[in-house]
Amino acid sequence: MSQKYNIQKIESSLKSFLEKETKSVIASRDTDLVKKGIISSLDMFLLIEFIEKKFKVSVDITTLNPENFNSLRSIAAHIALWTSI
Repeated sequence: MSQKYNIQKIESSLKSFLEKETKSVIASRDTDLVKKGIISSLDMFLLIEFIEKKFKVSVDITTLNPENFNSLRSIAAHIALWTSI
């Protein structure tokens, strides 16, 4: 059974992880992480691994597109959806 997570807690976890891994500051939950150069393709794989371990979900990388993972808000929304199934 999946655990439901609060969007703010998900965003906070993602922000902490990404800021630590990328040595960047994420200004807001809507910052475009790719366009701002905060995450690279390698960082994306590390992020997916983090999400799968932290939130106990399986991320199907074949269904990912840039809009799914371009900001803390969009990533958190997908995690919330995945954990509520």
